[in-house]
Amino acid sequence: MADIDLDGLDPQIRSDIQAAVRLAQVVKEAKADGDLEGHSFDDEDILDRHAAANIICCT
Repeated sequence: MADIDLDGLDPQIRSDIQAAVRLAQVVKEAKADGDLEGHSFDDEDILDRHAAANIICCT
């Protein structure tokens, strides 16, 4: 995966991206540990929900 330069982005957008990445990492680790057995969502669904929550909270 290529590195993305976040320096030129609006600080709020950069923060949202970083939060989404952290959330994806937590979900990935939880899946690897078996903590999410029985759940039927995927990382993309989690990121979509996180983005939707940010839009609702920030508007």
